[in-house]
Amino acid sequence: HDFNNILTAIIGNAELLRSQIKSEKRIDNHRDYIEQTSEITACAERAARLTNQLLAFGRQQVLHATALNPGEVIRSLKPMLKRLLPVDVELLISGGPKTRLIRVDRSQFEQVVMNLVLNGRDAIVGMGTITIELTEMAVADIAELEGLDGDFVALKVTDSGEGIPSELLPNIFEPFFTTKAEHRGTGLGLASVHGIVMQSGGRIIVASEPKEGTTFSVYFPVA
Repeated sequence: HDFNNILTAIIGNAELLRSQIKSEKRIDNHRDYIEQTSEITACAERAARLTNQLLAFGRQQVLHATALNPGEVIRSLKPMLKRLLPVDVELLISGGPKTRLIRVDRSQFEQVVMNLVLNGRDAIVGMGTITIELTEMAVADIAELEGLDGDFVALKVTDSGEGIPSELLPNIFEPFFTTKAEHRGTGLGLASVHGIVMQSGGRIIVASEPKEGTTFSVYFPVA
C-alpha cells in the first residue's frame, strides 16, 4: 500500500508534465516543469528507500561489505543527524575514534544508525537526549551472543524517551508493526535494521522501561 502510494505520485506527476508539454507549442517558463520533475525525483527516491527497507527485513538485498571504522562513519553522519532532530533533543556521541574495524556494507550501516536515531527521536516528548556509544567486547561477555565466536564492536543507541511497554518488546522487529500514530510510520524501520544486522552476521538486543527510555545494542563482528 505504501509503495503503491509513492508510485501513484510518480506516475501522476509524470503524466501531468507530459500533458502540459503537449498542450503548449512554445515553452517560455520552465519553472513549473522543473518543480514537477523535482517532485518526481523525490518520489522515486522515497520508493527506492522503501524498496531497500523491504529487502532489508527480508534479508534479500545485495550487500557490499567492506572493512570500515564505525566511529568515522558515525562522525561523518553527525551533522545530518543533528539536522533531523528538534532543537530540544541533544545528540551525544561517545567512544569510537580508535574502535577496531567491522566488516559491513557502509550504506546499510548508515541506515542502521539513522533508523535507530530517528526511532529515538520519535520516542521523546519535549526535551531529551539521544546517545550513540561504541565499545569493543568479547562474545563471552554477552550472554545473548551465545553460539557466536570472536570479538564484536557494540553500537548502542539510547534515548531518554517514553520507553517501550514490556508486552510490546517481542514484536518490535516484526515487519509493519508500529506503535506510532497513523501516517507517522510504516513499521519498516526496526524491521529493516534487524534484517541488515542479521545479514551482516551481527545481533541486535533491546532494553527498555516505560518512562525510562530505550537502548538498542547492535553487535557487529570485528573484521
